[in-house]
Amino acid sequence: MAKIEQIVSQLKADLSAGKYKANQRFPSEYELAEQFGVNNKTANKAVSLLVADGWLIRGKRGQGTLVAAIHPFPCGQILCLTEVKNSYQSGFLAGAQAAAHQHEYLMSYTSPPIKDVNSLLKRLENSPVKGIVTGYYGPLNTSLPVVYMDRVKLKNEEPFYAVDCDNYQGGYDMMSELISRGHRNIVIFTNHYLSPERVQGFHDVMKENGITDFAKRTFYWQETSNYEAAKQLQTALKKFPGVTAFASASDDLMIRLINVLDHKGIDWKNRLALTGFGNLLGSDTFQPVATVDQHSYSIGFTAVENLIALIEDRGDEVPLKSTVEAELINPGNIPLL
Repeated sequence: MAKIEQIVSQLKADLSAGKYKANQRFPSEYELAEQFGVNNKTANKAVSLLVADGWLIRGKRGQGTLVAAIHPFPCGQILCLTEVKNSYQSGFLAGAQAAAHQHEYLMSYTSPPIKDVNSLLKRLENSPVKGIVTGYYGPLNTSLPVVYMDRVKLKNEEPFYAVDCDNYQGGYDMMSELISRGHRNIVIFTNHYLSPERVQGFHDVMKENGITDFAKRTFYWQETSNYEAAKQLQTALKKFPGVTAFASASDDLMIRLINVLDHKGIDWKNRLALTGFGNLLGSDTFQPVATVDQHSYSIGFTAVENLIALIEDRGDEVPLKSTVEAELINPGNIPLL
C-alpha cells in the first residue's frame, strides 16, 4: 500500500502541475508499471484510486483512461465584511458561505470596528483576497471588487453592485394586508437609515385607498432605546387617537414598540395590529405580530455569486442591483376590524 500511495501522490502532483492535459489519454497501466518499477496490478490499483478521486475518467471502449478537467482548490479567496448581531445578519453569512463553497472559493469573515476598516482594506490590497461582500459598513474605499448587501444608496452617490430584497413590494404587500383587514387609522414608524422604498410601498397603498395624510402619519426615529419609542408612541397617539395599526419599517422598531406597550400595561395583543420588516423573531414567534421576511440567506448567496462573476471577468452577467423576493410572515396575526 505504501508503494501505491507514493505512486498516487506523484501522479496527483504531475496532474496538478499540468504535465497531463485535460481530456487527453493518460498513460496505460503497462506504461505506469514500467515507469514506477511495479507490476501491472499495482499500477492498475493506482489508476483506480485516481479515477475514484475524480482525477481521471474511464473512457469508452478503446479510448483508455482520460485526464479529467481538474480545477485548483480553492479557486480564490473572498471576504465577508459584515456585522452579525441578529438572525437577519447571520443569514447573510450563511448564504455567502454556501455560495462560496458551491463555487469552490474559500471565504473569510470579519467584523472590525468602523475605525479599523480603512487600514484593513489597505492590507487586503496585497493579500490573496480577490473580492469583498459587505453589509452595514457603508461605501468601501478599495480597488477590489465589492458587492453590497442591503445597502441604501445615498444621494448623488456613484452606482455600485448591490443585492437587496424587494423592499417596495414588501411594504406594499404589508400595507395592503392591513387595509384589507379593515385598518385605516394607521401609523408608520421608520428612520432615515432604512430603505425609503419600504415606506414608499406603504404610502402608495394608502394613497390608492384614499388615506391622503400618509406623510403626517409617518414618524422618523432611531431604534436606540425604549425611551425614544415611548416618546414617539405618545406623540402618535395624541395626533391620531384611536389608532388601530402600527406599521414599522424594521423589526427593531417594532420590538421597541412592543417593549413600551407591555411596560405601560397596554393590552395590545389581538387588538392592535403590529407589523415589522426583517423577521428577526422568526415565523414561530410567540408575539401576535406580522412581518416581512427579506430572505437574508438568499441575499448573501446572490451577493457571493455576483462577486465571483466580477472576479472571473464575467461582469456583463451581473446587474448593478439584484433583488430577492420579500415574503409576508404571519399576516394572519393582523386583527380583523
